[in-house]
Amino acid sequence: MHELTTLLPDGVARRDDVTLARSSSSVARWLRDGDLVLPHPGVVALPDRAVEWTVRARAARLWARGPLSHLSAVAAAGLVPPPDGPIHVTVPADRFPRGSPDVLVHRTVLPMGPTEGFAPPRLPVPRSLVEAWSWAHTSPRNPRAGRERPLVRQLVIESVRRREVRVGQLRSQSVRQPVHGGRLELRELLDLVEGGCQSELEVFGVVHVLRGSLASRRRSSSTGWCCGPAGTSTWTPPTWRPRSASNWTAPRSTAAPRTASETPAGTRPWPRSDGWCCGSATGD
Repeated sequence: MHELTTLLPDGVARRDDVTLARSSSSVARWLRDGDLVLPHPGVVALPDRAVEWTVRARAARLWARGPLSHLSAVAAAGLVPPPDGPIHVTVPADRFPRGSPDVLVHRTVLPMGPTEGFAPPRLPVPRSLVEAWSWAHTSPRNPRAGRERPLVRQLVIESVRRREVRVGQLRSQSVRQPVHGGRLELRELLDLVEGGCQSELEVFGVVHVLRGSLASRRRSSSTGWCCGPAGTSTWTPPTWRPRSASNWTAPRSTAAPRTASETPAGTRPWPRSDGWCCGSATGD
């Protein structure tokens, strides 16, 4: 066993390399005795390390002969704990490795470009994030889409906040993708993050609270009333002109906000569910 640990310092290697270092009969004997296992065709691993995520990732890369991609590349970069499920790798479109259920092979017509890391190599984080987003929004082909979608969304927000990627990099990678699931959703999220949102809570506040509040204020502005905290109401007096020829306009009142009991006659304030109070003419 000590000899095998020396031959496989990373816990995994190509069968051909081990055969060249020893002999085909030795490799066959180790496999027969259980000293080695075959995680993928042509790849051997130490049995006590075959379940480690890093060993699985190296084995997938050795078998497919392509770099890690999608969530697997993001995990290899240390941005997220290793996820459950198969290892993602990407290969050129003219290749189609098959026969290993523990590896999910993606074929691409885009140039492979530079890779990062060396054990194992992986695609750059911006590209991997966008491809993981697209895969998480491809429900018909991805049975794990429902679980991956919120994870990838949080990864995009956190990666930009920690300055591990830039919004411009994600936009560029999104434009490069010929087929891109969830393209509009990613664009909207990047707009919010670029505008200052640094968490899912802030995104929710802008989308569901602030925008709704602004729309409600626009609707209430036509009544002559302004919104104020619950229990108070501020009234904007109309601009008027005296009968003289001068163009003097009454200044806006600087008095303290009126309470609900001081509401002008003929009007009525009503409380809103968000803690504000609006008023309008009642006609009474």
